[in-house]
Amino acid sequence: MKTSVIVVHHNTPKLTTNCVASLRRHLGSAVEIIVVNNGRDAYRPAGKEVPIKIIELGENIGYGASNNRGAEIAKGDILWFLNPDTRVVDGSMDKLLRFISSRNDVAAVSPLLYNDGQCRHLQPDFIARRQTIGNLLLRRAQSKLNIDGQEFINADVIVGASMVMRREVFEELGGFDEKIFMYLEDDDLCYRAQKAGYRVGVYTKARVVHLQGQSIKSNKKRKRLYYESQNYFWRKHYGVAMMWLMRVLRWPLKFIKTI
Repeated sequence: MKTSVIVVHHNTPKLTTNCVASLRRHLGSAVEIIVVNNGRDAYRPAGKEVPIKIIELGENIGYGASNNRGAEIAKGDILWFLNPDTRVVDGSMDKLLRFISSRNDVAAVSPLLYNDGQCRHLQPDFIARRQTIGNLLLRRAQSKLNIDGQEFINADVIVGASMVMRREVFEELGGFDEKIFMYLEDDDLCYRAQKAGYRVGVYTKARVVHLQGQSIKSNKKRKRLYYESQNYFWRKHYGVAMMWLMRVLRWPLKFIKTI
């Protein structure tokens, strides 16, 4: 099966260049590369070894919507949504692509995500529990990860930094919810996938480096966008009353510097 890699570029030309270079180096012509430009500093490909498709949006329409535009022109049966602040470090992603191609019960898969180039330290929050009142009260957002002897680990949520899906499932679910501008679009897609009867999880034989938080450096802006998305997510899936209860419980976090 052919794989299309969709990278949403927003004013991070160096990050995107390095991400694309790592794809070319380790996967070459085995994947179709699509870069969606939605910022003022457009990405321009260097080199001709692996052709790259460029989509010029002219404005920032949001992370999920930009990925949807990339998926619309993708030719692959497998869609790989990849952040520009990531690096492919070896050929292990080929194993993941073969895995999801053979599993009709799995909707979305993440590789192991590391936050350093030497792949010594796993990103602590790349899989998570679904947001519920209980998990908010008990501060149990993250899921424990024990990879010993396990090829695939079920999860409630995997982050969209490196999310792989079969096209037919992505289209069945209607893609990313474009009412979510940024943050929790991956939670929402994983939630809907599991409601539709699919599994979501991590394939432990593949790895990618994720330089977390490089695309938006302003913590104030990150917090505002996250809370806007969280309000919508809760209203959509749990109703207005539960959304307001969540907001009351969240109120003390306004006085904490990080979300």
